[in-house]
Amino acid sequence: MSLPPSTVYKPAFPLDFHKLQSIGQGSEAVIPVVVQDANSGAVLMLGYVNEYALRTAFAEKIAVFWSTSRNELWRKGATSGHAMPLIDVRINCEQNSILYLVEPNAGGCVSHDQSVRQKSQNLLLPQFGC
Repeated sequence: MSLPPSTVYKPAFPLDFHKLQSIGQGSEAVIPVVVQDANSGAVLMLGYVNEYALRTAFAEKIAVFWSTSRNELWRKGATSGHAMPLIDVRINCEQNSILYLVEPNAGGCVSHDQSVRQKSQNLLLPQFGC
C-alpha cells in the first residue's frame, strides 16, 4: 500500500512499524495500555500489560507494565523516581485494551522536557490535515 502522492510523510522521529509484529510473536500474551494524565487529559505513553502486570498495578496502585523487550515486570518510575500513581483503570468495550488514568510525578516521556513531549505529540497532525 502506498500513500497518495499529495500526502507528505516526513516524520521527524523514526517510527517502528514492526514493534507490534514482534510483540505478537513474543512469549507473553499482552494487551496495550494507554496512559493518560488524569488532570490534564494529556496522553503520556503506550505500554503493554499481561495479567501479572495488571494484577500488580491494582495491588500497588501505580502504573505497572510488562516490558516486551526485557520480558519482565516494569514499574514505571522505579529507577527514575517518577512513579505514576493510578487514579482509575478503564477497559474498552472489546476488552482488548486498557486506559490507565494517572497522576504523574513527572513526564511520562523518557525526556522530562515538556517541550520535547509536546513537540512529539503534534508532529504528524498538520501533515495529514487533521
